[in-house]
Amino acid sequence: MAIWEKYSKSVHQLLEQANVLRLTPEDQMRFAEALINPPEPNARLRRTAKLHGELVEQTDLSGSGRRTGPSLPPNSHT
Repeated sequence: MAIWEKYSKSVHQLLEQANVLRLTPEDQMRFAEALINPPEPNARLRRTAKLHGELVEQTDLSGSGRRTGPSLPPNSHT
């Protein structure tokens, strides 16, 4: 067995373990509750969703990635 094959398996296993999210039972319940009964979107989320929709509509669908509309408004990150 080549050395890279040996380490490739170990690295793959390590990455799998690192990508697993471990939650306490309490956190599992909070997560499930948030999925079942999500909170109402706040003003910032509504504003972000609106901006996203506008940007998607303005994006050139030819695949070039160019936008045809105006740039982001000042302070749009707050």
